[in-house]
Amino acid sequence: MRDFLRSGPQKTAVAALGALAVLASFIYLGFHKHKHIKDQAWFYNLKTKQLFPASGRSVPPIDTESGPDTGVRAYVYSCADNPGSTQRVIAFLEKVNPDAKRQIEAYLKEGGERAPLSSALERAGSEVLVSSPEHEEWFPRNSNEGLQIIKMGRQKVGCDHLKLCIP
Repeated sequence: MRDFLRSGPQKTAVAALGALAVLASFIYLGFHKHKHIKDQAWFYNLKTKQLFPASGRSVPPIDTESGPDTGVRAYVYSCADNPGSTQRVIAFLEKVNPDAKRQIEAYLKEGGERAPLSSALERAGSEVLVSSPEHEEWFPRNSNEGLQIIKMGRQKVGCDHLKLCIP
């Protein structure tokens, strides 16, 4: 290595630039891989009963190949106590009433990438509905029935330490 460094400043500069390019590409690919994962969420097709990935900034219900408003957000968990487990459980489903959906989409459009969907959904309160995937009946998320659906769904995972699964 010393002989290479002594062979001239041009070779040293080329080697340094090459190393920087490799490092920059690792950082770039790592950032975009993380961003891609972060921007995805599980959705559930109400007609086919199948999970599918979609943009995490999509406000449910969304259109699917099965028709309009047939895709709802799915909260999918696994057991963090068993990191090797591939078993995923659909705990509950979520959608937003039509008027609130239009307002949230306008808020997201105004705020661009910085507008957090979670805070918009939180402010929507009783306009956010939840259902069990086994029996489609929708209740406001913050109602007694909605809270019970969420609680029972999370208990289906079968452990105390849940891990939210993302596509």
